[in-house]
Amino acid sequence: MPESDVLAMWREDAGFVEAVVRGARAEIYGRLRKRYVTPMVPEPEQVVQWIADLATPRLYGRRGVTPGDPTIAGFVTIREDARTAMKEAADAKDGLYDLPLLDAGDATAISKGGPLASAEASPYDWVDRQIEALYGR
Repeated sequence: MPESDVLAMWREDAGFVEAVVRGARAEIYGRLRKRYVTPMVPEPEQVVQWIADLATPRLYGRRGVTPGDPTIAGFVTIREDARTAMKEAADAKDGLYDLPLLDAGDATAISKGGPLASAEASPYDWVDRQIEALYGR
């Protein structure tokens, strides 16, 4: 949206612009609250982008658009893509976004794990080695 349109809307009704941005932020934090620290201060660039993606179609709707304008349809698609990305970020199992975790010692959502497998031949190999050490077999 051109800056002149945003400024005109702001002069006309600043409360509406603020309400749309607050609503977008509330939708994002509502989705992410179970997994991530909210509010995020400072807000990561990804969250700022989601706010813009969610707010833009509503602001265009307030400004007025030509029915059937493909630009507006594109913004609606971007908004839905942002909602899909937020859903992915909130997914505790397969989430791919690096945002500040809730109640975590680290300031990042990337898990730092150790090896998930053993190099032993079998789970009973250690018992066999202990028997060999004790009885020489």
